[in-house]
Amino acid sequence: NKSPMSMRIYNNTFFTSASEPVFISNYNSENITNAGLDTLLIENNIMAHNSNSHQMLTFTHIDSINVKAIDYNVYYSPATLPYWVTSTGNGIYWNTGTPNWRGLGYDVHSIFGTLPNFVDTTATKASGYKLLSTSAGVDQGTTIPITNPDIIGTPRPQGYKYDMGAFEYIP
Repeated sequence: NKSPMSMRIYNNTFFTSASEPVFISNYNSENITNAGLDTLLIENNIMAHNSNSHQMLTFTHIDSINVKAIDYNVYYSPATLPYWVTSTGNGIYWNTGTPNWRGLGYDVHSIFGTLPNFVDTTATKASGYKLLSTSAGVDQGTTIPITNPDIIGTPRPQGYKYDMGAFEYIP
């Protein structure tokens, strides 16, 4: 009998040249469909890639997860909308089509298709992914006390709301 597990992905910045910034599976190495994940929370993240793919998130075997909260994220790809998520092999579009990801209650407050505007995405250090004042993630997050301070010790919030991503913008 497994104890319920929780996965909480808060205030991260994912930037890659691959077509899927985030892949989440409730599947374990013993090929057991339900690996025990009971709660999945994905909030205040920036997920961006520079490939020409629409794919933003891939989920497998998440139907058995009881609590899922996925919101207050920034999603960016140079591909044209609509972005899409794959859930157990079925494409679900963010804003259009059936089934509709937002219509299911996910990413209602999230931002799609707006360039995150980082300091320097060619930098070799994480500090290149600090937000500029023009970033879509500035003052757009939800309050998550366990992410205060940010990754480098900056207290959250610096503005009127938490920022999305790993770094809190400092005016």
